Amino acid sequence: MDLACRAERVDGVTLVTLQVTNDDGATRRVRVENRLDGPVWYPRSGGVAVPGWDADGYTGVLDAGERRPLGYATPAPTGDPPATIEASDPVEDGRTVPEAVLAELGDPRPPAD
Repeated sequence: MDLACRAERVDGVTLVTLQVTNDDGATRRVRVENRLDGPVWYPRSGGVAVPGWDADGYTGVLDAGERRPLGYATPAPTGDPPATIEASDPVEDGRTVPEAVLAELGDPRPPAD
C-alpha cells in the first residue's frame, strides 16, 4: 500500500487530501488514520457519514492496483505526516459483507412526503 498525503490550512481549518494506492497483486483492506491533533471531520452525503469513515479515519477495501482518493478536514494545525496507513490486510473474497451491504443501501432518511 502506498499513501500520498497533503495538508493545507485554510481559514483555521486543515484540509487533508489523500490518495491510497494498492500496489499489491491482491485485494486488501486498508486502515488510514489521522495523525493530526484534532477530530476528523469526515465527508458526508445527505448529512450521513460516507461509508468507511469514523472518528479516527477511514477503513476500506481496495482491489489490486486500485487507487482511491480520500479527504477530510480538521481544526488541528498541519503536521507531517497528516495521516498514515495503520493496517493493510489481504481480503479473500474481495469485499466484506458490511461494505457490500452499505454500498448498496440508499439514503436512510424517510421520504420528504
